[in-house]
Order: sequence, then C-alpha cells, then structure tokens
Amino acid sequence: MSDIKEIGAKIANSLPIKAELAIIDADGQLIYSSLSPEAEEIAKRLAKAAMTIWDVGDYQIKKLSKTNLLIYKMTDRLAVALNSYEKEGIIILSAKRLEEKLREDFKAMEKMVKEIKVPAPPSPPPGPTPPSIPEKTVETKPAEIVETVEVTKPVEVEPIKVTKPVEEKKKVEEVVEKRWEWPIDIGVNLVEEAKKEGIELRLIGGAAIRIHLSSETAELYKELRGIKGPYFAHADFAPSFAALSEQEKEVRKFLESKGWEFDMYIQRLSQWFGGIENRHIFRGETMDIDVFYDAIDLNHKVPFKDRINIHPLTLSPTDLLLIKLQRVKFSEDDAKDVIVLLRDLQIDEEDDPEIINAKYIAKLLADDWGFWYTATTNLKRVKEDVKNYGQLSEEDKQTIISKIDLLLKYIEEEPKTEKWIKRSKKGTKKKWYKEVEL
Repeated sequence: MSDIKEIGAKIANSLPIKAELAIIDADGQLIYSSLSPEAEEIAKRLAKAAMTIWDVGDYQIKKLSKTNLLIYKMTDRLAVALNSYEKEGIIILSAKRLEEKLREDFKAMEKMVKEIKVPAPPSPPPGPTPPSIPEKTVETKPAEIVETVEVTKPVEVEPIKVTKPVEEKKKVEEVVEKRWEWPIDIGVNLVEEAKKEGIELRLIGGAAIRIHLSSETAELYKELRGIKGPYFAHADFAPSFAALSEQEKEVRKFLESKGWEFDMYIQRLSQWFGGIENRHIFRGETMDIDVFYDAIDLNHKVPFKDRINIHPLTLSPTDLLLIKLQRVKFSEDDAKDVIVLLRDLQIDEEDDPEIINAKYIAKLLADDWGFWYTATTNLKRVKEDVKNYGQLSEEDKQTIISKIDLLLKYIEEEPKTEKWIKRSKKGTKKKWYKEVEL
C-alpha cells in the first residue's frame, strides 16, 4: 500500500500544470486523490462508465463551475482525473505528457492494485440467505467485493484505503494550508529582494489590489470575495508579477534562485493555445508564479513598460484598474475588484501611487475603440451591479457610482483619434478583442 502512495505522490509532483489529481481504477474506485469531494464523485462516475469502452489515451472533459475536469485513460484499468483552471487543450496535453513520462509508473500501480484486490470466494451451498453485510463495514473495500461476497462476516483482507486515510487527511490539509499561507507577503518579499539586485518586479492581480486598500476596505473585500479567516489565503492572491523584457534573463535567474523553476512547456502552450505571448510561468513547491513582460496583453493591451516605477510594490492603481476593465468575460469577482479600488482611491489627472489617473485612461481608450467599448461596458455594468451588494453601505454605493460617472465623463470628453473613429464605424459587427485563455 505504501508503494501505491509513493507512486501517486510522484505522479502528483510531476504535473506540468497547477491541478488537482485523482487516480481511479476501472471499477470507479479512488486509488489516490487530491480532488474535492464533489469533483471526486463526478470523476468516479465518469471513469467507471467509460473505462470499459475506452482505449488508452481516450479522454473526456467535464466543465465544472470554474474549472475543467479531465478524465484520461492511462492503462487498461487506470485513469487519471485532472481538475484545473487551465484551458482544455493545455490540460489534455498535460495528461499526455504524464502518460509519456510516467507510463511505467502507471503500469506498476496497475499491477499492485490487481494484486491487492481479492477475487470473491465461491457461492455457499443452498440454504437460508445469510444476513447482508452492513455497508459501513466494507466501504473502503474494492467495489467487486461489496457486490459479490456472500458471507456472514467481512472477508479478512486488508482493504484498499482509497479516499485519503485518516493519517493522510491531516497531511493533505497541512499542504493546502501551506499552499496559500501568506501569499501577499511572499509577493512583497520577492519584489523587495529583486530590487536589491537591480530587478524591477511589481505585483499585479488580487495581491496588488489588496495592498492598495485600507484595513476597513480589506475586510469588506474579504467579505465580498467570501474569504474566511484572518488572511487572504486564497488562490486568487497568489503573487503574479509585471517585469521588463530587458531583464528577462535576470528575472528567471532570480526566481530560480528562490526555488521557482521556469516551465517552458507551459509557456509555449499558453502561446499556442491561449494566445498569450508574454506570460512566463514558474513552478514552485507551494505555489506557481506568473510573470508578464512589458504589457498585460490579453483581450486588450495594457502597457506598463514606462510606468513600472509609479508604485514601489505594485503596478499603479490606474494600470490595475485597466487590467480588470480589459476583460471581455468580465466576472463578478472582477466587478468586486473594481468596487474596492474605487471605494478607496482618488480619481485625478496624475500618476501617483494612490491615485487613479482618469486622464491617462481616457487617452489610452481614445486610440483603441475595442478597448474603449469593453472598458466602458464593464464600468456601466459595475455601476448597475453595485446597487445589489448588501455588504456595501448606501454611502459606499454612491461614492463608487460617482467615481464611475467621473471616469466615464473623462473617457467621453477625450478627443478620439482617427484610428478610433474609423474602427468605431464597424462596431461589434467585427470582433473588437483578442481571444485568449489564461
């Protein structure tokens, strides 16, 4: 049994992407799992239904609320389940990479599972039907034993403890707790240590937004985002960075000296399948790190090469707001990020560590009709949605609405370029954004 656990841990540590993992046999039994209980049940059901008709290498994708769950047949009797935020193509290629790299390990695990499973004994002679075995006495045994053994007591074999034994559960919880412990502090420390070596790193994303908030708004932010406990211990607050392309080699050397390893394979997949040119991913023991060079170039381009020094730890709040507003698939969490930024920060016409520069935003959008359309659409959506958040006081709501109105006024009044005017005539009849997948 310990050998199976060791192989499972090796496979989990070999994952080329950030994902939860389960290994499932042809009977739908979990051999190894870090999936949530909900994802486990779906994965077991899909694997059991499909394994007998699949060939090795066949797979199925199931879309969950925010993730993609892949079931992939690795051997005749073993499948893996990968649950990840990554794009479907990236998850599938990651599973293929596991199959190629760890084929012998999967075969060894399959052999061990076969040896542990005990065939059912012959049927007893005719006579009174013996009492059924209570389900709880065999719940961790292989499925075929539960269904076929007809005896008055459980078969005395060591069961396969497939769903995180008690002694393992504590370890799993410890890993989860460690995975996002102090993520914002980790990001800040990396920025400060990089600066000592002459490297410009700046935080972006949730961790950066948190740094700009007052303690009162930070508590409101946690409430809006459903974060429990005293810390921002949540995947959305794992550090991501902006950096300069001229320092790419220095950034890579620095992060690798701190224990993060550049993943060229995933970086290329992000280019090929995600349409993202300048995103580099570094794999770490407890969390992964994203680095973007010179611009956040997703649905629309937010350049920062000449603006990276406005704030000592993060990109400027102006750029953080633009990164949110450039999203075509603008989510509720994106809206909440915009709400807290607008609650605390002043709207003005200058670049400052604690000011949103409305003039800069207006000029940037006045040259790009597509970005203008996406950003103004998102601002108008936040203006409507903010009325529905019970966590906000009426004063908060009016403050945020008035700041959105001010931003929209700057954007509307800024003279538009010929490029903007020409593109505006086609409107949304032509795609106005770049298709990307993070």
